[in-house]
This record gives sequence, C-alpha cells and structure tokens, in this order.
Amino acid sequence: MTFMAAETMTRRAFPDHIQLWRCWSPGVANSPVIAGFTIIGYLLLGIFFAYEVALYVIAHNMLGWWSPSGALGDPDVLANYFPWLTAIALSLQAGF
Repeated sequence: MTFMAAETMTRRAFPDHIQLWRCWSPGVANSPVIAGFTIIGYLLLGIFFAYEVALYVIAHNMLGWWSPSGALGDPDVLANYFPWLTAIALSLQAGF
C-alpha cells in the first residue's frame, strides 16, 4: 500500500520524470539520464559503505551506543522461539 501511494503521488507531482519501474525497459535504459544515474550510483557506493562502517564503529566502540548489527554477535539469539523473526523485524523497522 505504501509503494502504491508513493507511486501515485510521485506521478501526480512529477509527471515528466522517468518511472522507477520502467528504468530498464529497452527504450529508457539506453538514455543518457539513466546511464548517468547508474554511474553516479556506483561511484557513490564506496563512500556510502565507508560512512556506514565509520558510523557503526564510532557509535558502538567510542560512544557505547546500541546498533542493529549487534544482533549478529548476540549469543542469546538461539534462546528465542523464532530466532529468524528478529532479523526480519529489524529490517522492517529500518525500512518503515
């Protein structure tokens, strides 16, 4: 429902923008706009990964903050009835 509402509102606000669902269709994928977006995305990937790693290292080690990746090293993860539910719940929480 969230994606349907977002797509509808985006189409009404920006009718001339390229639709996300049609980015890689044959007539659109070879356009300079999509090629530029793809190249910029790949170039920024390393910067984003470095930022995330630095943020978690500083927050966890220096400031003592909790981070969602702490569940990866939690020894009590198998003490739950449904250990897989924690990973799914954290992902859904971060997404919404």
